[in-house]
Amino acid sequence: MLRYYEEQGLVVPRRLDNGYRVYVNHLLDRVQKVRGLIDAGIPPRIISDILPCLDQPQEIVVRTPTRHFGSC
Repeated sequence: MLRYYEEQGLVVPRRLDNGYRVYVNHLLDRVQKVRGLIDAGIPPRIISDILPCLDQPQEIVVRTPTRHFGSC
C-alpha cells in the first residue's frame, strides 16, 4: 500500500543510504488521510489534487461570542 501511494505521488518518504524508506509523523498522518479517502471511493488522481488541503492544520477554533447590549 505504501509503495503504491509513493508511485502515485501521494507520499514521498525520505530514503536512507541503504534504500530504506523513512516515514516521519507528518507522512504517517497523510497516509491515514489518503487511506480514508481511498476507502471512501476517491481515486488517487483526485486525492493528489487535494493534498495541499490535507496538509493544513486540522483544528477547529470556536471563539467565545461576546454579548453586545445596546442602550434601551
